[in-house]
Amino acid sequence: MANKKLHIRITGEAGDDRTLIIPGNTLRNALIVTGAITILLLIGSLQAARYLSDNRKLQLQVNHLRSEIQQSVPRLGTDLQHQVDTLKNQLAAAKDELAARSQRKAELIKQYEQQIAQLKKKQQTLTAVSATRLSERTKVMDSIIKRLGVEAKIKDDPRHSGGLFIASTKQRNEERLQEKSDIYLDSIENLPIGKPVPTTITSPFGARKDPLNRKNAFHEGVDFDGKKGDLVFSTGYGIVKKSCYSRDYGEYIIIEHGNGFETLFAHLSKRLVKQGRHIKNGEKIGRIGSTGRSTGSHLHYEIHYKGKPVDPMKYIKVAKNNLPVKRATR
Repeated sequence: MANKKLHIRITGEAGDDRTLIIPGNTLRNALIVTGAITILLLIGSLQAARYLSDNRKLQLQVNHLRSEIQQSVPRLGTDLQHQVDTLKNQLAAAKDELAARSQRKAELIKQYEQQIAQLKKKQQTLTAVSATRLSERTKVMDSIIKRLGVEAKIKDDPRHSGGLFIASTKQRNEERLQEKSDIYLDSIENLPIGKPVPTTITSPFGARKDPLNRKNAFHEGVDFDGKKGDLVFSTGYGIVKKSCYSRDYGEYIIIEHGNGFETLFAHLSKRLVKQGRHIKNGEKIGRIGSTGRSTGSHLHYEIHYKGKPVDPMKYIKVAKNNLPVKRATR
């Protein structure tokens, strides 16, 4: 293809003409370049406008954040100050509460100390009274044991003893008095004391005329009046040694009380306990009758000490003594 040229005539005011000859390729290239530049400028303008818009948005966000920070910092400071003030108030309240509790504790300690002092004083008074009463009761039990002829097993053998030397004190003397009282209790608490039935005695202990053959005889017990079927009670703690029948005693019971004592209940209509049973004081053991060698309904009652019959009357009379003695708690 032939290269076309563009002729441009320029006429001046004086009538001069000039002609510019521009090759076709050059003109085309110039137009292309101009269009490209125009497009680039347009694109750059659009990008610039977008960047300006984004920048404006960012600036607004920055300003908003700066405003929030400026507002939040004073509020945060106020909150922190409020928390500090609250903690100070709580600490002051805790100190006041601690002081109040310490005061109450001191008052309670003082009150308890006063109560303890009063109790100690009462204890000393009661101890003195108890010691006096214990001494009096021990004397009563001593006289009873001597009256009954019971041996209180107290053995003091310096040839077979020993231990640390401890000087005697008031407390130790009271303890020894209590120990002595306990020994007497061991000797007394199982004794057959009192009546086996709440009736009158119709025949005493000792010499008498035999009610069947009217010959002189020795009565080893006492007879109590009673109706057939009336209850018979034990006169002390013990174990039933015998519960059986014999020709002379009829239905009878023997109770072993320890310390050499035994009691016998004869002519019963019915036995309520069996051999080997542990018996409490005042427990029902049988019923009055007239079995065996008997003239009528009654209870024959004997007490044996170390295998020999003794007069039950002094053991019945001893029951009238007031012996409110209790074993010491250990």
